[in-house]
Amino acid sequence: RGRHGRVLLSHARRILARDRVVVVANLRTAPQAMWPAQIHDAKCAVRWVRKNAKEFGIDPQRIALFGASASASLGSLVALTAQSGELDDPAGDRDISTDVRGVCALSGIYDFEYYAKVDSGDRSLFVNVIPPYLGTTQKYYRAASAAHYIHAGAPPFFLTHGLQDNRVPFSQMPYFASLLKKVGVAVETETINHYQHGAIPGQMPDPSYDVTDRKIYSFFDRLS
Repeated sequence: RGRHGRVLLSHARRILARDRVVVVANLRTAPQAMWPAQIHDAKCAVRWVRKNAKEFGIDPQRIALFGASASASLGSLVALTAQSGELDDPAGDRDISTDVRGVCALSGIYDFEYYAKVDSGDRSLFVNVIPPYLGTTQKYYRAASAAHYIHAGAPPFFLTHGLQDNRVPFSQMPYFASLLKKVGVAVETETINHYQHGAIPGQMPDPSYDVTDRKIYSFFDRLS
């Protein structure tokens, strides 16, 4: 949905051209549904893909995730809690694994406590994103933060973020990457100059879209 949905759909078309299968999952969103509905839906989507893999010509052992903004955060949560079963929907089929080979995450928020206490950017998430999603207190900040589920043996990550992003501050990416590296998780990062939480009118991102795209597709190719 929105501009990030359009970005992901454009990537999906190009990934399809590389002989990959792309599944686009729609999740419940706030305020119609609050946390943890979104992570339950994300895990359900992975289970559905794995359960129906044969029908669509998918190798169930070669599933990776790709998300931007909110879906980057959720994809990271799925990857980091697959082994432990944390954040699973009690009604979900736990006999089907949510393991993935890797995650490409664009402009995600990975630690809500860090956002609240260290770098809140323009604070706009406090206005119209966090309250309908997590409520008006910090009760669920830790539970909804991928940074608090990092563990050795987690799948590799490719992270990109706009240097001028003040909505989801750029600092989220190097902070999250440093935590992943600390426990030996493979992580690649790409800092995009002249880019905020979306394109800056009249400016071209550096590196260019094409360069970043090639790095993203190379990351997915290496997971295979």
